[in-house]
Amino acid sequence: MLVVSELVANAHLHTAGPREIGLDLGADRVRVGVTDGAATVRGHGLLVVERLSTRWAPDVQLFGKSVWAECPLRQYCPGSGKP
Repeated sequence: MLVVSELVANAHLHTAGPREIGLDLGADRVRVGVTDGAATVRGHGLLVVERLSTRWAPDVQLFGKSVWAECPLRQYCPGSGKP
């Protein structure tokens, strides 16, 4: 959830215009992407996305960009003792 929150907040704080959230559910991972109308990729929240996701990248397009991140569906939660 934090990765999604950071991607959405980053798009909201640094861009104007419409935004779109996409979700792709795989067998062992989930990919979330946020598309906006800006061509630049910036924001401190991307450091959080980088730390918490297994992969992430911006896809710059003709009219804006999409920033996506992938996270495993089963991830160990420190302190919980559970996978």
